[in-house]
Amino acid sequence: MSVHRFVTRPGFFRLLLASAVVVSHLSNLEIGRPAVMIFFILSGYWVTRMFDTKYAVGSHSIRTFYASRLLRIWPVYACILVLAVAILATLSISSQSLHISNLVIIGLASSGHDPLGVSWSLDIELQFYMLLPVLLGLIAWSEQHQFGALKLAGLAVAAFFWGWFLQIELGIWTVLSYLPVFAAGMILARMDYLPSSRTAILSALTFIAVGILAALLPLTENYLIKDVVTPFPEDWFGMLWALTLLPFIAWNVRQDSPPIDRHLGNISYTLYLVHWPVILIAQTYLAGHFSQVWKLAAIMVSFALAVLIYLAYDMPLERKRRQVIRHLQVKPVRGATA
Repeated sequence: MSVHRFVTRPGFFRLLLASAVVVSHLSNLEIGRPAVMIFFILSGYWVTRMFDTKYAVGSHSIRTFYASRLLRIWPVYACILVLAVAILATLSISSQSLHISNLVIIGLASSGHDPLGVSWSLDIELQFYMLLPVLLGLIAWSEQHQFGALKLAGLAVAAFFWGWFLQIELGIWTVLSYLPVFAAGMILARMDYLPSSRTAILSALTFIAVGILAALLPLTENYLIKDVVTPFPEDWFGMLWALTLLPFIAWNVRQDSPPIDRHLGNISYTLYLVHWPVILIAQTYLAGHFSQVWKLAAIMVSFALAVLIYLAYDMPLERKRRQVIRHLQVKPVRGATA
């Protein structure tokens, strides 16, 4: 396999996005939020495809869908959360204890109690899973694909303003604030859009150019720097920036994904969850002695732990999850796995 084909695989792309979040937490660059927005687009695409092909059948399809998504996210998250809280408390690095919102996940983003540093996005993800069947029911997708896409886009924009009112004025974080990026992925899935490789490359170059231009312009440079005042929420810029990558995303998800690539994509989830506690420990014990080398150590340990947790816990658990979902499905699609 050529290097070019390897780095354009869907799993490697997800691992690259998770790595961007790690780098963001180790630097002053605000590149983690755009990466999360791209994750939301990918989630909108894959979960819509999954729902249409695997769960939109049988009398218990909605129940099976919800069970599948919860079992995919929660067990690995709960394991890493409990270990991280226990270790950080033992080392007197953090006084955060387990909170009900951590275990339930829904409401975690609003509570702000986030020992893993990234769990807020899981709250938004789960809200999207809950909302997806409702959205697909409201937006009847006929043969007029463009009209269906227009209706979904209009609904997402309206929900966006209402969601940000709740978030800014009341401190209530909902999926409504991020619905445009989820909806973009849903539209890609339903329209079955496949751009050419040239269009995908132009999209990736545009994404990079927007980032460089934003860093050079006084009006937008603060959106790429952490903990500075910006005229509008950073997530707004992150969503707009992520949307420039849509053609590349539409092309990337249609590329072949051999087993090694699927493993890399799955490891991105454990890396995403485990890296922040590792950074806190490395920062506490190494930063004063090894200058910037501690960051490299944090990256290496984060990747090693992510692989270890994936092989020892996530992979066996995933096999069990698939068995449970096959049992719940009344009429599984021939040849499909949950």
